[in-house]
Amino acid sequence: MFIHFVSLASVLLLLTTKNVNACDCSWGGSFVEMAKHSELVVRGKVLSYGPKLSHGDNLFESMTVQILDVRKGNHKSDSLVILGDPGNFCRPYISTELFIIEQEYLFALAKSNQDPQEISNCGEYWIAIDGNQVRGKKLKDGQYDNYQISLKEILKEIE
Repeated sequence: MFIHFVSLASVLLLLTTKNVNACDCSWGGSFVEMAKHSELVVRGKVLSYGPKLSHGDNLFESMTVQILDVRKGNHKSDSLVILGDPGNFCRPYISTELFIIEQEYLFALAKSNQDPQEISNCGEYWIAIDGNQVRGKKLKDGQYDNYQISLKEILKEIE
């Protein structure tokens, strides 16, 4: 009798449990490739973080970015909000390690004149600017490798 109860309870649990969709996307490509397919490409500086997520010590719902230069598309404001991953989307977590306050980045974003913006984790949609260089990650043979290249060269490639 107990075994039948456990079996029935297990079946009911499986039938009523919602599907959990983890991020499952293939690597879309380098920053240059992502920028070519994005409506908006901006150079921006992280100003602040939005509300803290309930999980993780240094994870936030969003970040506010000051727009220093629009490289492609249109954006009417001098800042924008970029949404991170709350835990169930294919977006990067907005963390103090990944997006540093006062650090400049190039961002490839989906839509012009939209605020807030979403950023994807399924390709290199942002790269950090370090002086006259950019730092990013590329996928090679199934592994992510760090790279550094001239900012001038990247800007020329995305024009």
